[in-house]
Amino acid sequence: MYAVGLNNYAGPEVLHLMELPDPHPEPGHVRVRVRSAGINPVDVMVRDGSLAEFIAGLQPPFVPGMDISGTIDEVGEEHDPEFGLAVGQKVVAVVNNRGSYGGYSQQACAGRLFLLSVTAARSSSCALGRTTASNAASHRELAKGGQRGRIILNFDGLEE
Repeated sequence: MYAVGLNNYAGPEVLHLMELPDPHPEPGHVRVRVRSAGINPVDVMVRDGSLAEFIAGLQPPFVPGMDISGTIDEVGEEHDPEFGLAVGQKVVAVVNNRGSYGGYSQQACAGRLFLLSVTAARSSSCALGRTTASNAASHRELAKGGQRGRIILNFDGLEE
């Protein structure tokens, strides 16, 4: 697959097209064919070296990109059908971009807790914020005796 990544830290000029092996999802994860990727402040920090200590020990290339939208094209083992994630489903997701498999790529893997289903392809710019808010609200509801899986947040036509 093709990705946009970097081998050394600096400004945007260090980003370049590279070819990497296709990723495959770990158990409980899915692979998403990326349609769009947002630029998150963390992605800039990966690129400029501000997070070098956080990714110490990992070898380049580094592929930024935490917020993505796209279509599930592979489901990993130990996938719980209760989560309702299937091949062909459109999602927004938060990707662990610690290493060579961030969202600035044709394919990226994400855990089911960091995916949200959408009825149509949407911008990836809301993935991190909405996932964080939804998880926080869900945990708050659980602490109050609420039920997991209940739709708590819904904005901009996004649905869980």
